[in-house]
Order: sequence, then structure tokens, then C-alpha cells
Amino acid sequence: MSAGEKSWSPRVSGKTATTGAAGAAVIVLVWVLSLAGIDMPGEVASALVLLVTTVLQYALPVRAKGKYEA
Repeated sequence: MSAGEKSWSPRVSGKTATTGAAGAAVIVLVWVLSLAGIDMPGEVASALVLLVTTVLQYALPVRAKGKYEA
């Protein structure tokens, strides 16, 4: 590895962890709604996860400056 290369790290950014947790939270919410008698197709639940995680990815700032630059 040359001096200018960065080594790979298994740590995830806070933005990645937040959006992953939000996706899981939406699935749990869908499950709780099904317990309350509100059923929705799996495709709709999947779309909700995608919408929530996309909005969060767009809204949350990137804190790792230079990490993703070429």
C-alpha cells in the first residue's frame, strides 16, 4: 500500500447506521400495525423502507470529509 492509499475499515459511518436502523424500525412498525389489524402487502412495506432510508440518506450530512472522494 502506497502512502496515499487509505486502508479499508469495517466501521460504518453514523449515516449508514442511522439509515439501516430506520429501515429496521419501519419493518417493526409495519409488524405492529399488522397486530393492530392494519395489514399491508409486503411490496408496500418494502417501498416504505426504501422511501424512509432514501429520505434519510439525502437529509443527513456526510461527516467523513474526504473519505469518499477519489
